[in-house]
Amino acid sequence: MDITQVTQKIKILNKMIGESSGKCPDESLTRLILLSAMSEMKLRTHISGDMTEIAKKIDDAMTELKTLISNK
Repeated sequence: MDITQVTQKIKILNKMIGESSGKCPDESLTRLILLSAMSEMKLRTHISGDMTEIAKKIDDAMTELKTLISNK
């Protein structure tokens, strides 16, 4: 997974977070926003070993968000 792919995943997560406002608990959205911000900060340091880990966390966050919306 390269930096471009991870950046795209973060953009998708951010869009999903924006669209989920009011549909999910604020605590969950806040945690996902923080995850997104921390992922973006890690990308700026360009640690290639972290790319897979970041991508996995973003994928997990998107799955969680979809679950939260569908359970509402």
